[in-house]
Amino acid sequence: MQSDFLGFNMQQQEGVVPAFDQLLKATTPSRIIELGTGFGGLTVFLGLYGYSNACEVSTYDNEPKDDEYKQLIAYLGVTRYTADLFSMADEIAREIASPGKTILICDNGNKVLEFNNFASALKAGDVIMAHDYYRFMTQDPEILGPETCCEISYDRIERACKDNEIEYFMGQVFTPELMWFCGQRQ
Repeated sequence: MQSDFLGFNMQQQEGVVPAFDQLLKATTPSRIIELGTGFGGLTVFLGLYGYSNACEVSTYDNEPKDDEYKQLIAYLGVTRYTADLFSMADEIAREIASPGKTILICDNGNKVLEFNNFASALKAGDVIMAHDYYRFMTQDPEILGPETCCEISYDRIERACKDNEIEYFMGQVFTPELMWFCGQRQ
């Protein structure tokens, strides 16, 4: 699963950029917190949004990346952290709790743990997302496609959703083919 945004490599399905564009227009967040920088292509897209809409963008990754977009990400004003996410859990939770709407993107090494750990920090109206999501756990290439994997399913985040009043959000945009869970705290 490889796509690009203006030539910037992304580990995403085709159609993710227009879906995120719709999400950002519908929610007008004050901040976007990306857990998992990857190649940096999605980070560039989010950074462009933040730059042009006075929205804070931060990205966290467990492993140092020597990506080709580092200078552009910095120019766009994205705050970048290279550290174990869970060693920074208190700081991330404070960032989520800051005034204004937050979009939290769980796309690092352990999406289930990221989602379940940070869901309780969300405020009403905040959005939480998880990549490589499929409603039911499967690795069947007939369902997912040959280059796709399912790392997170609803049964693995259901308790966090119920405990924190998180409901599916924009399901007509984030269709199963895009492999993203999108939820909003009520």
